[in-house]
Amino acid sequence: MASNTTVRIRLVTLALAAMTGFAGCASGPPFKGVEPAPPGKAVVYVYRSAALAQAVNRYAVRFDSGFATPVELGNGSWARFVVDPGPNQIRATGQVMFMPCAPAAVDLKAGDVYFAELSVRMWGDGRQNYQSCKLAVANRDEALRSLSGLSEAGR
Repeated sequence: MASNTTVRIRLVTLALAAMTGFAGCASGPPFKGVEPAPPGKAVVYVYRSAALAQAVNRYAVRFDSGFATPVELGNGSWARFVVDPGPNQIRATGQVMFMPCAPAAVDLKAGDVYFAELSVRMWGDGRQNYQSCKLAVANRDEALRSLSGLSEAGR
């Protein structure tokens, strides 16, 4: 059985690791508003709200079309992608746990702006822990509320 000192050291170490994870994941400038799509292109904002689940795990976000450069999306961050119009899939894969996310299908139209949320959940039943990750096209108003306060992901 661990001593009280050992338990305290473990708790402090865990707290420091969690704070480091939250502090280091999203360090770019804050979201300031939607920029319009350039002529002949579509824009997709992908965001991940800050949460404890998989906080230190960054996700490589990419488009199946391959026209947009992949971005590592950390906890509490967002990224703006300028992509060609047409059907596409947005995909994300965890960089630490390598957990793939369920992709989001989008049919992009030139001149339009879209939003997609990357959500990561963890839960347990007392015997086992579970986690899930998915990308989903988001409503503009909900996305703008979520984006305020998030930091731009590093490229």
